[in-house]
Amino acid sequence: MGLLSRFRSPREDRFTAPLPAAPHARAETGNEAGNGAIQGAISRALRPSMAGMSETAETAERLSGALHMLEAAILAIDHLTELLAEGTELCENAREAVNTAKRAAIAERYSALLERIDAYVMNIAEGEANLIDGSRKTCEITLDAAGQSRVVLHVANLTSGPSGLDLSAPSEAFASLSAIDRSLAELTVAKNVALHTADLFADSAAVLSERLGRLKTL
Repeated sequence: MGLLSRFRSPREDRFTAPLPAAPHARAETGNEAGNGAIQGAISRALRPSMAGMSETAETAERLSGALHMLEAAILAIDHLTELLAEGTELCENAREAVNTAKRAAIAERYSALLERIDAYVMNIAEGEANLIDGSRKTCEITLDAAGQSRVVLHVANLTSGPSGLDLSAPSEAFASLSAIDRSLAELTVAKNVALHTADLFADSAAVLSERLGRLKTL
């Protein structure tokens, strides 16, 4: 059969009709154009929703940052109450001391403790807002790029000074029981203030956590 095809006459070649193009080839070209249009329409339809998803992710990230700040403050207060308990123990030891020299030595340790409290409170947050140093009244966190949604956190002052926990330096070098009892009373009030502040932060954290949980379900 292949050999005979070489000897076809020119007449046969003239009257051999060209084969028509396969109809399915034209259909594929049309389908490709249709698919491109559909993909473009889908892309345009999804663009607003993708932008909304990006904004939601940004809000969630900023809420997480606010939660981290609150958690850091609560943990710091937990350690602060331990320092206050150490101060109470020092005062009770001073009360039991029988001579003024020993009481004076304890008073020096108490003064050093107040300095430690201030140093700790002022340096709990590296690179973040400090919620317990009293440097401002509130901490405002913007949750979206437009600045329309925000969270305002309370800032406490838990330093040892008069505007904070109001822990005074040991008077009379703890020579008298009245001076020691004064410090003991101040420590009791300071501990209550610290615990109340921790409760406020915990309430704020619960609200933000619930809000963050709702965002993650969107």
